[in-house]
Amino acid sequence: MKRVALLCMVPLAVTAFPVDAGVEFVDASGDVTVVSDGRVASRSRDDGTIHVMNARKGRITVIYPERERYARASVQAYCQALEDLQTQAMARLSEEERRMMEQFMEMARGDSGGAAGSTPEVTVRHGGTGGKVAGYNTEHYSVYVDGDLYEELWITGDKKLLSEFGDYQALVELGEKLSACVTGAVGVHTRTEPERSEPYKELMRKGWELKTVGHAAGQAESEQIRQIRIRDIPDSRFEAPSAYREISMGEMIQMQQDLER
Repeated sequence: MKRVALLCMVPLAVTAFPVDAGVEFVDASGDVTVVSDGRVASRSRDDGTIHVMNARKGRITVIYPERERYARASVQAYCQALEDLQTQAMARLSEEERRMMEQFMEMARGDSGGAAGSTPEVTVRHGGTGGKVAGYNTEHYSVYVDGDLYEELWITGDKKLLSEFGDYQALVELGEKLSACVTGAVGVHTRTEPERSEPYKELMRKGWELKTVGHAAGQAESEQIRQIRIRDIPDSRFEAPSAYREISMGEMIQMQQDLER
């Protein structure tokens, strides 16, 4: 769901062994996110890029099938590559363009120079049982930002399901580090995103979200897991095919940006 909004995995065409117990989450569009042994693999709907979070190694892998390339890096190195490219892009701008970009980033942060008062107040309210979603019992939560309804979530804390993750809490912590590092690297939303507040982080530690309804900007947008399959997941689902060439993370990010132009 939101924690893997960048990701929507499909199987890689490689060998099927060895295998580890795990879970496949299928959303309403038929996209699949695979979880096993402290790893999450998903594929972007936009360009087919496959992202793998590996909590066992504290590593991010980005696989780009279109060019048969892949890159691996720690979270810190991944975000450093983003920051370096951001710095290089800013250096190529004219003084006027740089000023306009800095103003845009300042507005996106929701502050003017980092005033402490700009940090939103995030409140999480437990709404009781949320019924079954994809066959699993859930708890319903509502998230409010400065008193306004921001999001509703249906979260399962099913112990058997979460045990299939390998190390659920390690994955949550890795996701938090990645989120903080990425938003800091690109220079926007550094303090004002509700997802980075402690109440929201605590909510994410309660279990896996199976349904969300966002209420930002007065629009109700819903996402939901339709099917959950517990099965053995081969290690190959989290790795690039052997024929792919490894490049640096900076090269990977730059290549994707160039292709988007």
